Amino acid sequence: MSPFDEMTDAERDDWIDTIANQGIGEMNCKADTGADDEAISELMLDNGYDRCVRCDWWEEVAFTQPINDECVCNDCLEDGEGEE
Repeated sequence: MSPFDEMTDAERDDWIDTIANQGIGEMNCKADTGADDEAISELMLDNGYDRCVRCDWWEEVAFTQPINDECVCNDCLEDGEGEE
């Protein structure tokens, strides 16, 4: 069972915001809730986020582009980050 299952909607929303907007948000979430990578991925994917394969940040799906069946955020596309 995921630690997020026992939280209120507001608590889950706070963690989603923290994970998406803080560089150490995922690490803080793991430390404070005991959540593992799978639980965090499930939470984020179920709430309209995807992980950019270039920068490894969680981004709202509206701000990502599918490239070669992978998610790339608009910031990385604009910066050219990870291009070969």
